[in-house]
Amino acid sequence: MAAPRSTALVFIKRYPISVGCGVLCLALAVFSYFRLDAQQNAESELQDRSSQAERMIENVKNSTQLKEQVAQMKRSIASIEARLVNASDLATNLQYFYKVEADTKTTLNDLRQDPIVAPPKGKKQSTPLYLTVPYSLTVQGDYPHLLAFLGELENGPHYCVIRSATFTALTPMSVDAPAGIRSTELTLALKLDLLGLPQ
Repeated sequence: MAAPRSTALVFIKRYPISVGCGVLCLALAVFSYFRLDAQQNAESELQDRSSQAERMIENVKNSTQLKEQVAQMKRSIASIEARLVNASDLATNLQYFYKVEADTKTTLNDLRQDPIVAPPKGKKQSTPLYLTVPYSLTVQGDYPHLLAFLGELENGPHYCVIRSATFTALTPMSVDAPAGIRSTELTLALKLDLLGLPQ
């Protein structure tokens, strides 16, 4: 056991500069490795902090009009919700259609609120903000009055989507004597949705 140790000592005494340089190189290599690792970690942290700082600067810049934007959003939401129907308030909803009937001089033959189909509930699906309230109705009148009825629905106080519309002639075409306009009595069968609040 003593022989290898003495051989190493002899080698160190014989080549002290070479051994010293070797030890120094090994120490520098270990130091460089740890310093490089620390430098990479520092650069990564610097990039994270820089991007955080940029986001904060952007947020501060954008927050100057935040109160006005929030107020505008609240006004927009209030304006939207004022146009929604309440699905459970059947009498008020039907009254809306009777008002359109009176305004357009048409005749509602059939009007009913169809069952509301709830969206399928998934694991991550949240409750919808709004729902569609379906209606089926049949209205009678001449062509211009029925078009006026459709226009009132589309441009009225509630959000309305017409899913289907079918015109059917009830009487043969006749000539309106004073105006000389050909007219016929039609029936319009509609299926539509009004946008409403969840029940």
